[in-house]
Amino acid sequence: VFGGEFDIPSEDDALPLFRFHVNTGIMSNYFDTNSLLWESLLLKEWQINFNGMRAPQKRFSSSRMSTSFDIDSHPCYLSFSEQFLVSIGAATKMWGVYSSASKRLPI
Repeated sequence: VFGGEFDIPSEDDALPLFRFHVNTGIMSNYFDTNSLLWESLLLKEWQINFNGMRAPQKRFSSSRMSTSFDIDSHPCYLSFSEQFLVSIGAATKMWGVYSSASKRLPI
């Protein structure tokens, strides 16, 4: 979900104003080599919210502009097997072997 507004005041010396809100949810799966099935890595959708604003400062009686950005992250609930960790370790080692071998090849 995304929403926002952008305003350029008509005065010559005025700076642009903006306000936006972005909400996203992330889901993820991994392939479990023990069960040979795709399993959920995240038990619940991971919600992340981004907010941004550029407007006159309201906390103080001032004409100064204020810019703020906020990121709100809800809890991330993970679920995986021990084999998943072993597989990540093996993939990391294989990538290291591949990377060092490809660096030695003449281009």
